[in-house]
Amino acid sequence: MGAFCAFFALIHRTGLPSDTPNGAAKKKIYHFIPHNKQMIKDYFTILPFVIWAATTPIVRAQTLLHPYISAKSHETLQVDSVVRTANKISFYLHIENKIEGGGWFCASKHIEIVDEGGGMKWLASETKGIPVCPEAHKFTHAGEKLDFVLIAPAIPPGIKRISIRERCAANCFYLEDLVLDAPLNNALHQLERGIVLYRSGKLSEALPILERLREVPGFETEKEYGYVLYLLPRIYYELKRPEAARKAFDALLKSGHPEAKHYIGKLEKIPFFGGQ
Repeated sequence: MGAFCAFFALIHRTGLPSDTPNGAAKKKIYHFIPHNKQMIKDYFTILPFVIWAATTPIVRAQTLLHPYISAKSHETLQVDSVVRTANKISFYLHIENKIEGGGWFCASKHIEIVDEGGGMKWLASETKGIPVCPEAHKFTHAGEKLDFVLIAPAIPPGIKRISIRERCAANCFYLEDLVLDAPLNNALHQLERGIVLYRSGKLSEALPILERLREVPGFETEKEYGYVLYLLPRIYYELKRPEAARKAFDALLKSGHPEAKHYIGKLEKIPFFGGQ
C-alpha cells in the first residue's frame, strides 16, 4: 500500500492540483499526458516496482519471549527468546554455572531441531557465543552466565512444538517440547502459574486461572488440557463447592480427551467422585 500511495502522490503533485474540481482534473489529465512524454516514461518505469511492492508480502521477524519447555537437560539452561524470519529461526539461550570454582560448557556440531508431531528434523546451521566441542567455555565462578545463539533453517509456521537435542557422546543438552506458538505459549505459562498456586494451597487464586484456560480457543486439543479438566473438580471439591465439583467432573467425563481416563481414575479414588 505504501508504494501505491507514493505513486499516486507523484501523479497528484505533478498533474493534479489539490484545488482542481473533478471535471477540470480529468480535462488536465487529457491534455497533460500527450504533451509530457518524459513523465509518461517515468510512470511506466515506476509501475512494475509499484506492482511488485504491492503484491510481495513483507516478512517481519517474529519474536517469542520465554517459550514454554516441558523438560530440559540442565536446570539453569534457559531459552530467552525465539526469533523467526522467512529463511531462519534463531534460539537465544543462556546457561548459568552453579559449580564453585569452575565448570565448562560447549556445543556439538550436530544439534537437531525435531518436530515431534510430524517427524521432520533440521540441523542447526550455525552457533554464536558458544565454543564447538571439544573446545569449551570455562566458567570462573558460580553464578556466571553464558549467552549463546542456535540458528537453523526456517521451520514451517504451522508447527507449534519442537525439541532441540544435541547429538554427542556424553552430557548432551536437550530441550523438550519447546513451544513456538504464541497463544499456546501464553496458555501453558498460565497453567504453570495455576499449578504453582494450587500446590501452594492458594486454591481461590488458582481457580479463575484454570477456568479461563477452558475458554482459550484450540487449547482443548492440547495434551495439557486434560490436567486442567482434572484440577477443576478437585479444587471445587477442596473448596467445599460440591455442585461445581460434580459439574466439573461431568465435563471431564464427557470431554473425550485422550488423558481423560487417566484423570477420571485418579479422581474416583476420592469417595465423593467414586460414588457418582
